[in-house]
Amino acid sequence: MSEAVGSLYEAVAGLNPLTRWELPQLASVAPAAKATLAPEATGVWRAITPDRVETLTRNGAQIGVATADGTVTQIDAAGKVIGQSAGNAAAPSEVPKLSDLLAKTALTDRVVKRVAADGGLTAIGYWGGTVQICDTATGATRTLQVLPADVEDLTWMDGKIVVGLSDGSVVALKP
Repeated sequence: MSEAVGSLYEAVAGLNPLTRWELPQLASVAPAAKATLAPEATGVWRAITPDRVETLTRNGAQIGVATADGTVTQIDAAGKVIGQSAGNAAAPSEVPKLSDLLAKTALTDRVVKRVAADGGLTAIGYWGGTVQICDTATGATRTLQVLPADVEDLTWMDGKIVVGLSDGSVVALKP
């Protein structure tokens, strides 16, 4: 009982502080003044292939889409499927290294899967379906969006980025 009375006395007298940390200070929260997200690219067309896209190969005014089932689908610049044939997919290219400028612009919470550059723009495809289009000279992000499936391959055609996705669709985006 004497111990309990002694502890109560110390607490009331403040001989030992109740907490060794500083108490929280008053703070205020203000809304952001402006949005910092880049706009999304405009979807131009979408084509469907029979299976998961493995590689995209540009053949003049057409794109050859090799899929996991062993077929190659030919798509024209307007997104129309021209034909399909049996064929083998070329091995996907290695992920190229980003320049120091683009490495600073790249998303830090994503893993780069594919990169394609053309006409002063660089498209970066990330695991999970995110596509970021950057200005190659300045590194500024032009567009940023998340597509419904994983990015398998990228290529440029007539100022549009053509993206092959793991769900078998091929989409063209205009930055």
